Amino acid sequence: RSEILKKNRKDLYNMDILSWLYRTIDVKIYILKDGEFIKSFILMTRLNFDPKGQHINPYEIEYMYNFYPEEENYYIYLLVHIKEKEEITYVTKKKEEIKLFRLLGFRNRGEIMDGKVMMFP
Repeated sequence: RSEILKKNRKDLYNMDILSWLYRTIDVKIYILKDGEFIKSFILMTRLNFDPKGQHINPYEIEYMYNFYPEEENYYIYLLVHIKEKEEITYVTKKKEEIKLFRLLGFRNRGEIMDGKVMMFP
């Protein structure tokens, strides 16, 4: 967490990210690094329940970030890794993200607040 805060990027300093980074209970962070350089990270929070009744130990992806978006969507590599370890829920309204999650094997499990509920497994 401290590595991400050291990046000193204005786009990281919003209240949602900062409050998440200082939480200590029921959160996970996955980081993709190349040597000492952070390429991407994904923030996840444990859900108290699965909105669709599919998972026993569900985590929701709260935020995905690439430090070098012009190069590549590095969080794709993280998603491939995470889906082998976690029961994941992600809610999105973005068509390109829905397409990406489908390509990675996530299933559309309906809608919540106008967003598609993408789940794996």
